[in-house]
Amino acid sequence: MRSVSMEVAVMSKDLIKPFAVALLLLMGVAGYFCIKFASNPFASAVTEDIRIGVLFDGKLNDGGWNEAQRIGFEYVKNTLKVQVVYRDSLPHADAANMRVDNDMRGDGKGIDEETAMHIIDQLVRADRATIVFSTSDVYASAVEKAAQKYSNVKFFQLKGKKAQGNLASYYARIYQACYLSGIVAGRQTETGHIGYVSSFPRPEQIRVINAFALGVQSVNPQAVVHLRWSHTYSDVEREKEVANRLMDDFPVDVMATNLNNISVLEAADARGVKSIGYNMEHTDMFPNTFLAASVWHWDKFYEARMRECMEGRFKGTMYFADISEGFFGLSELSPLVKPGTANLVETAMGRFRSGKWDVFYGPIYDQRGVLRVAGDENMSDDETSQHFDWLVRGVEGSCGEDD
Repeated sequence: MRSVSMEVAVMSKDLIKPFAVALLLLMGVAGYFCIKFASNPFASAVTEDIRIGVLFDGKLNDGGWNEAQRIGFEYVKNTLKVQVVYRDSLPHADAANMRVDNDMRGDGKGIDEETAMHIIDQLVRADRATIVFSTSDVYASAVEKAAQKYSNVKFFQLKGKKAQGNLASYYARIYQACYLSGIVAGRQTETGHIGYVSSFPRPEQIRVINAFALGVQSVNPQAVVHLRWSHTYSDVEREKEVANRLMDDFPVDVMATNLNNISVLEAADARGVKSIGYNMEHTDMFPNTFLAASVWHWDKFYEARMRECMEGRFKGTMYFADISEGFFGLSELSPLVKPGTANLVETAMGRFRSGKWDVFYGPIYDQRGVLRVAGDENMSDDETSQHFDWLVRGVEGSCGEDD
């Protein structure tokens, strides 16, 4: 027969065991979060103390590329309660100084790198930015150096050529949306003549133009896309001059562009010519002429990247988004678009979503009728982004500077 004291002792041991197990579990969880917080400085930070620095190469109210980016960052600022510091209209070379090895890659030469580095220094030291986004590839060289200089800062470089450690690169297959906008233009034209104004004959611009033209050809094989280069990123009057000359020379009834601003849309609207835009939807601004646009959803993209940083999931990698991911696409079609066009666009979107087809799957012929991509082949991302130097069938114009 056990004594009362023995029973109490046994009972005490039985009670201690679960408490001991719980204590060990609690210590393990606490240890995990201590390690996690130590490796991710954002995890324990108040979100208002997180500062994002953003570099732009133009004005924030350009009605196009930069404004669309700013809207995305404002969304992130309000949604995640972080601080954002903008640096816009940074100095960089235009026109001839952007030439590199007889093409227009713009990989850093001709840019005021010293000034760009000085501004990045200000963002990191004075503004205390711990995350920096560069929204133009013309600053890639400066950002790469800054990433080495500030190892505790995370950098995102648009269309960068390097990604490692604290440096990530990002872009997307925006040409897929341009293919869809080409369907709209091809369906809309009555004359069969479509004008297109772009900036410089760089491979990525040629990729977008060719995708647009292939979209046109898919619904209107007889239509012609008349291409002209403005050879500027910021001269609005020059861009309008090129657009007006196109409309003077050909019976163009649809104008399209992938410029950073709305200069071509304004020129088209002044003459009552329908337009296809880029970066942003502008039905309200041009209710009588605007059809659709290839648009970016920067709010979704930047929120995703910021959450990765804040949750310790940042990786120095290259992001290259597909249209099915929702970071870009075709805007809502305006009421001016012909009936039946939406169904054709949706059919093409279904092909993209399937993952079994993309714009540059063969057969594809160039403007001289030469087969460039066979029916059982497709062009790689490297070919289209770095080495595209020819135009597809149905495009009138050149890849040179003789426009």
